[in-house]
Amino acid sequence: MAKKRTAQKPKKSFEENLMALENIVQALESGELPLEESIQRYESGMVALKECYVILNDAEKKIETITKGKADGRRKKSTPEDTDDELLAAEDSSLF
Repeated sequence: MAKKRTAQKPKKSFEENLMALENIVQALESGELPLEESIQRYESGMVALKECYVILNDAEKKIETITKGKADGRRKKSTPEDTDDELLAAEDSSLF
């Protein structure tokens, strides 16, 4: 029996959600929207806000994982960013 595939709507990026929120707030603050449309926009804003929080929480967890790995002296994998960090640290230490 074949599994049903459900098409999932791709999530917007943090920046896209933030821009949507800014537009919604501007529209609501204008006072020119009818009540029903204001409520719909408010609901859309709450969805965008929730997505922003989810994205920020995920980013925070990634940063904590990276920071914890470096604090423990472990490295999960070396990336170009790691090399840049090491170079910046070496430059900072040479200033003193």
